[in-house]
Amino acid sequence: MKRLDILLCAVLLSLAAQLMRAQDLHFSQFTSNALALNPAVSGGIISSEVALSHRNQWSSISNPFKTFAFGASTRLGDLDKDRRGFWGAGLLAYNDRVGDGNLTTNALLLNLAYHIRLSRYEHLGFGLQSGYVSRFVDLAKFEWASQYDGSVYNSTLPTGENGYAQSFGYMDLNAGMVYTLNNTAAEVNVENNNFRQITAGLAFQHLTMPAYAFGTRTIEDHLYVKMTAFGSALWSIPNSSLALNPSFLFTKQGPHEMLNAGALVRLGIKGNSKYTALVKTYALYGGFHYRLHDALIWTGMMEYGNYQFGMSYDLNVSKLASASSGRGAIEFNLRYVMNGTKARVLTSGL
Repeated sequence: MKRLDILLCAVLLSLAAQLMRAQDLHFSQFTSNALALNPAVSGGIISSEVALSHRNQWSSISNPFKTFAFGASTRLGDLDKDRRGFWGAGLLAYNDRVGDGNLTTNALLLNLAYHIRLSRYEHLGFGLQSGYVSRFVDLAKFEWASQYDGSVYNSTLPTGENGYAQSFGYMDLNAGMVYTLNNTAAEVNVENNNFRQITAGLAFQHLTMPAYAFGTRTIEDHLYVKMTAFGSALWSIPNSSLALNPSFLFTKQGPHEMLNAGALVRLGIKGNSKYTALVKTYALYGGFHYRLHDALIWTGMMEYGNYQFGMSYDLNVSKLASASSGRGAIEFNLRYVMNGTKARVLTSGL
């Protein structure tokens, strides 16, 4: 298993290098790459993790909207040794490409968080995130009215459009706070199905309202500040191998709002290692979320030891469903998680 661990980590890190080369992130499995939601989550319930996400949307009606994201975070300092709190740090890189004009957004963001200990199992975290975001659009992909010669489209004719740039960039600043309750904290050795975990946070992104325009200052616009509220829990059902995993996400950016809510059911399965006395836990998740006025989302996940793999499918139920035939998006997530040296369940939580 050690060789497999090393191989998968190497694959994740090599793919991350490609992501550092597009619109705010939009994932159905929003808890699987939580740095895209809130910079305060680093080092919270999860001590250290590496996450890779991929989303493919609207392939049935246009060039697919494709989003890749890589996130890595770690806890700095030991919760038991530092009674007052501890630090966390993280990195988020993403690439988003949408539409016929290949509107592309690339970002590389770093974050730092500090968690104040409220009790043995609770803490309150505050985080800042900053980095560089670049945007690009391929103007050659567009067809303009001036390029029709009276009967057909002629790409050799001038577009008649002036003052537009194909790319621009800006520094971004995000901030957030998060509350966590975790009965596996402080390296407490709990039973396989004895989860009492809650994460809830509030974040504000684009605090500097950076300029946003593919053109001159006369047509310049600014990004709205985006508010993100989210919550997630993992709560065991007594005398069973089941646990409930409800979660919600609400975002508001200018006049636009999104609400995504639902729940998964976790079935815990315990398996023994063939080569050591350690216990490797297996778990299966399944359930649904609903993104208001947009999609019904089916999600399935599998855990094995430190690894978690998730897949979701968006069934489009909006007014676009007649054109999309209900086919919204397919999404994949892969995580490698380290959550303390004595906690028997390594991949639980946000």
